[in-house]
Amino acid sequence: MALSQTAIVNQALSRIGQGIIQDIEDSSSVTAVKMQNIFEQSVRAMGRMHPWKCLTERSILTPNTETPVFGYAYSYNLPENFIRMISFNDTDSWDQEDLYKREGQYILTDKDTAKCVYTRYYADSTRYDSLFTEALIVYLAGKASTVIRQDEALGYSLMEEFRKIALPEAKTVDGNEEYRRPRKYTKDSEWVNSRRGVNRLPGGRW
Repeated sequence: MALSQTAIVNQALSRIGQGIIQDIEDSSSVTAVKMQNIFEQSVRAMGRMHPWKCLTERSILTPNTETPVFGYAYSYNLPENFIRMISFNDTDSWDQEDLYKREGQYILTDKDTAKCVYTRYYADSTRYDSLFTEALIVYLAGKASTVIRQDEALGYSLMEEFRKIALPEAKTVDGNEEYRRPRKYTKDSEWVNSRRGVNRLPGGRW
């Protein structure tokens, strides 16, 4: 069952022995206000830690009329609620070869097309993956321990649980739910030549 922001926050509060709230947007509740203040930032921070499937969005950007002063031919505004680039023009962001550069709220590139797959912030927590939500609960509880309980020892313990258990488990399952398209090898590729025995060195070594 998908959880609302209020339900997620209440589970975090329960982890630290704190009373639950009725609504995260209840401005008359000191606890609700404090938790609302850390909720979005926590989701955004987790979004920087891994390219979560539940936070993935696609967009084709329109180039700005004003071009960069030097260095690149085009600039694009970052998509709304952008957190992290996953791929740019069908190339994984961690495999980029000077395809683009992020500066502030802009993407600079020499490409006249900008197809982006990226992690973005969603306020609608019902779209969060269940293990992402579990990790978020622990993360929020760790922060709330200091913000609400002023219990640094408890906060440290929960952050260790998040870092060593909750986050790795969620990242592993999320990362495994992907099937990459088979790579197409050309007749001149190193892999094909190695299978054919081309470029084999004396003694059977490559």
